[in-house]
Amino acid sequence: MPIILIWILGLELFCNPVSQNIFLKNLSSRRIKETEQKPQEKIISYLLQQRGFSEEAKKNLTPEMKKYLPEFFLEHLIQKSAQKGRTLENYLDLIKEDEAERNSLISELNISLEIYPEAYFTCFFRFLSEVVKNYFDEQIHLKVSNEDYKWNIKSIAGATGAEAYSIAMILHDRLENYARTKIFHNLPDGQREKSVKEWLERWRVVIELYDIATPSLLIAKQGRYNYAEIFEVRSSAVPRTQYVNSLLEKYIIDTDKPNIKEVYPELQAWVKPKYINLTEEIQLERLKSQHEVVFFMYSDIPAPREATVIKIAKEFFNQKYKGLLFLSALQYEIIPPP
Repeated sequence: MPIILIWILGLELFCNPVSQNIFLKNLSSRRIKETEQKPQEKIISYLLQQRGFSEEAKKNLTPEMKKYLPEFFLEHLIQKSAQKGRTLENYLDLIKEDEAERNSLISELNISLEIYPEAYFTCFFRFLSEVVKNYFDEQIHLKVSNEDYKWNIKSIAGATGAEAYSIAMILHDRLENYARTKIFHNLPDGQREKSVKEWLERWRVVIELYDIATPSLLIAKQGRYNYAEIFEVRSSAVPRTQYVNSLLEKYIIDTDKPNIKEVYPELQAWVKPKYINLTEEIQLERLKSQHEVVFFMYSDIPAPREATVIKIAKEFFNQKYKGLLFLSALQYEIIPPP
């Protein structure tokens, strides 16, 4: 049975016991083996058949949400199974047998699904963009000198992705500028543009966007926003400069819907939305990977846990380069290499 059909039936199962019985009979009659689904898909499929979801969670659980739910929840499921000393494959058996464990997972899904995206919406370019621009200009030169064509960036509590995509726009622009002015400036126009494009393709940029709200992660995954979300400036944001306006004009494109805009597809490929609950200490483990830039500009978690997140961020900066840590629209630190 195709996985998308399982998702569609899963929504029906929330409300209709008869549908649930029919589904289970069909599942048995077709003799679908568990191995035909990825472990995380099996777990989410099973959870979707339960009756513990809140009405708010059910409302937000659109077909698109169901499609991406396993992806957003995968790392968490891996950690949960490791805690229990089980493989991800047989963790499904545990939640079928253990009601408390099953209810715990459903509770976590409820929290993830109930948060309305706009409750944590910031806005594009609400931070000091010139600081980020100058940082990238300096560090790009060093990376090229080291033949290091990778960037690892984290946006923690990054909501719907406005912050992550703002960073992506600045980085892409500065890489492009470096190629045009420092490497291929002597080439004829047509050949220069071709060379710049090929050079940009050498870079491997990963911007990990962490948030607890699955609806927010889905918005970031799609890279689509209404006009107001992109172009309106909130009172808490830094006033926009001519440079920022030029980036929005360059990297925001039209869609088939008049009021919906989309981030340049190449930048969407850089941004990787990931589920995280910062109040659970074990989930902080997934932040422990090397990076050059960290944005942690919003969080309502308790101060001690917030301090732990900042401590982890500082410990895992790439020691070959200066690090950049933003903690609010105006507060940032440049972390020198040891």
